[in-house]
Parts: sequence; C-alpha cells; structure tokens
Amino acid sequence: YQIGGTIGNGIHRYYRYLTDNIFDSRAAAELPLQGTEDLPRKLKFGGAYQLNIKKSDQFDYEVMSSAIKLTSDDLNPFFDPNNFDIATDANGNKTINMYYILNDDPSNHTFGKSSIVAGYAMVDYSIVPSWRFSGGLRVEQANIYTDVVKYDLMHLKADDLRRQQGDKMINPGKLNEINYLPSATLIYNIRKDEKAPINLRANYSQTVARPSIRELSSVSIFDYEFRANVVGNSNLKNKKIKNYDLRFE
Repeated sequence: YQIGGTIGNGIHRYYRYLTDNIFDSRAAAELPLQGTEDLPRKLKFGGAYQLNIKKSDQFDYEVMSSAIKLTSDDLNPFFDPNNFDIATDANGNKTINMYYILNDDPSNHTFGKSSIVAGYAMVDYSIVPSWRFSGGLRVEQANIYTDVVKYDLMHLKADDLRRQQGDKMINPGKLNEINYLPSATLIYNIRKDEKAPINLRANYSQTVARPSIRELSSVSIFDYEFRANVVGNSNLKNKKIKNYDLRFE
C-alpha cells in the first residue's frame, strides 16, 4: 500500500462543531357550542411557534507529506508525532517531513435560521346522532434562511462570482411562504356501540412538505457513512400535498 498527501484526495482530519438550538411551543383551547350530550359540538383553536438556529463549523487539516509505502495495516508509525517534528540532517539543515495545513474555506462555516408560525381553527360538530363533521383551516408561515457566514457578512448577492467554489456556486438558501391548509372530515356512525362501534369516515386535507436548513444549503460536506460529498439545493421550494382518505372502521 501507499499513503501520502499526494495520493488520491490526500489525508484529512476534520473537526466539526454543530450548535443546534430549537425552541418549540404550542397552545390549544376549545369552547363548547350549543349542543346536547348526544350531539357534542365544540370549537377548537390554537397556535404554534418553532424557532431553529443552527451554526456549523468545520476545520479541515490536510497532511502534507510525500508518498511512502506501507508493509502492514498499522498506520500508527506513519502518524507518529515525531514525524511532524523539525529534524536536522547530517549537514545541519532543518527539515520537516510531515505537517498539517488548514484548508480554511469560507464554506466550512455556515449558519441557518428557521421560524415557523402557525394558527388553526376548527369545528367538531355533530349534525345528528349518526353524522358528525370535523373541519377547519390551518395557516402556516415559514421563513428559512441559510448561508455561508463570510458571504452573509459581506452581503453578497446570489450568483456573485465571489461565491464560486470550483464549478459550483454557493448561493444562500431562502424560503418565505404562507400556506393555507384546509381539512374536512365526515363521519357516519353505522353502529353506535361502546364495545364494537362501526364508522365510515371520509377525509380531505392539505399538508405541506418543506425543505430543512441543511437541504437548502448549497455547501458540499463529505459524509463518512455514504463515503461521498452531500450537497443541498438552494432552489428547493415547498411541496403542497392533497390527501384523500376513505376508511371503514
């Protein structure tokens, strides 16, 4: 085997630090409407707020050395700290065989912020003993932003040439959108029995799938599990989903 800084992608030591702060809160209440014990009717409403702030730092130290041959699988002699010392040769010249350099690329330091504010109101209404309706509206506002720390401090716009990293442009990931998500459920009580009730339920709802902070980041990071670089896409958008459900219970 051969090992060294000039073979393949070289030898790297990565030190990674991630700060991930999440605040999640929600409140809900319900009010009874005019009804009876056999015909329960109520109004439900509430809200939620979630804040997620991420800060990621990566320090990439690359071993600078010439290629050497290994006669076994033991790497300890190669990485012996003595190999990284300054030595003196027979002529009194100072030499160093191995040393680390820091590849301090701006994209190694990123941040992201995500805030989601939501509110809903719905009614749970028994029409007659065998028919019940439940439905309402949920409103969500999502604001997500992620970028390289240095580029954000410099106020660089998207596609600025100073954002170029190799053949890839490191653009900020932005998402600011309000979604209106209705839902409606109609339940027919075929047999009202506490031990063995039978219901027929029809449901319609709208939901949304939104990208995470990491998925919006254009920065490429090496993943040791996949043994490949993982990169996001700053152009991702929310995906609206319509759900239809018919159930026999």
